[in-house]
Amino acid sequence: MKKTALVLSGGGSRGAYEIGVWKALKTLGIQIDMVMGTSVGAINGAMIVQDDLNLAENLWLQLETSMIFDIGENESHTDDTLLYAKEIILHRGAGSSGLSELLHKYIDEERLRKSHMGYGLVTTEFPSFKEYSLYKNDIPKGRLIDYIMASASCFPAVRKYNINGKSFIDGGYRDNLPVSMAMQQKASRIIAVDLQATGVIKQNVLNEAADICEEFHLIKSHLSLGNFLIFDKINTTKIMTLGFLDTMRNFNKYDGKIYTFRKNNFTPHQLKGAENAADFLGLDPCLIYDRKNFISLIQKQLKAFQNTPSFSESLSQFKSVKWSDTKKSVDIIKSIVADSDLRMSFVIYISESLKENREESIFLNPSVFRLFCPEIQAANFLIHQNLL
Repeated sequence: MKKTALVLSGGGSRGAYEIGVWKALKTLGIQIDMVMGTSVGAINGAMIVQDDLNLAENLWLQLETSMIFDIGENESHTDDTLLYAKEIILHRGAGSSGLSELLHKYIDEERLRKSHMGYGLVTTEFPSFKEYSLYKNDIPKGRLIDYIMASASCFPAVRKYNINGKSFIDGGYRDNLPVSMAMQQKASRIIAVDLQATGVIKQNVLNEAADICEEFHLIKSHLSLGNFLIFDKINTTKIMTLGFLDTMRNFNKYDGKIYTFRKNNFTPHQLKGAENAADFLGLDPCLIYDRKNFISLIQKQLKAFQNTPSFSESLSQFKSVKWSDTKKSVDIIKSIVADSDLRMSFVIYISESLKENREESIFLNPSVFRLFCPEIQAANFLIHQNLL
């Protein structure tokens, strides 16, 4: 029987994504035998070991920056990033009394210690930068929350955390994705979640795990998960959904790379064009699409785009490009599509060229195709679906 480890990286507010991953693993019926985490991954890991998904979801869906860090909640009209900067300058980092209160409310040390699931975290001693990789049995009784706080002290944005006269800072300074801890516990299946925040990722360890483990899954978003220091309820809901969908696709329950499609609604070739078209038209990546509703939404968005005042003007810009000098023309096109709002106009321009010139279209020139592959794939998809 597989021994499954869930490994959670640090990443502040992006940690909501990890709760989405956990929800997907529950949906898939995957039993977790141990959880290793750094920073917010250590916090989420503790809640996972308690095995109360509803509690974790409810916590995350209420979080705001001022509930966690002491950055002047009365200064509601000031950008949170500026408030962090102020705390760094005046107090050597924001305080975290709010986080401490939340952890004491939501984490039950006795329940965690009695769980069949293993648990581990990483923190960093300061100023020596010595790594502490601690399993639950290594942590003195009654001090679990202290060590979780130490793991999540994102210095210098957050103040150092003191335990028994020693200063500790975020575990991400040494190992932000502690896969090695799972390997030391002989996990045969490792599911690692990378929030792509600041911190050390030991790529050699990930490579080793991929080579020697029976199964190794690395789950991370292809989309931005937001500023890791800012806790925002709307973004939390979004990235929790992304974590769920990314995991379901990783385990081959849906198709797609960024967007989520029901199985076998499109061929692999069609999927590339479909995803690019969805991206350029701004479809919601938090939905599950089948062929019918996807085509309907693409058609609706495409019509709305073609009715915008800027569409005709931008299309004329592309049509004015002379292709007698390919390099010069490519440079002109690149300068225009640097404005992301014009990429869909470029896709429509490509589709007209493909329909009019067929195999003679400049966009089937291998060197041009390589430069504008996503746009050409989107155009080709829209043509073959009779949308252009």
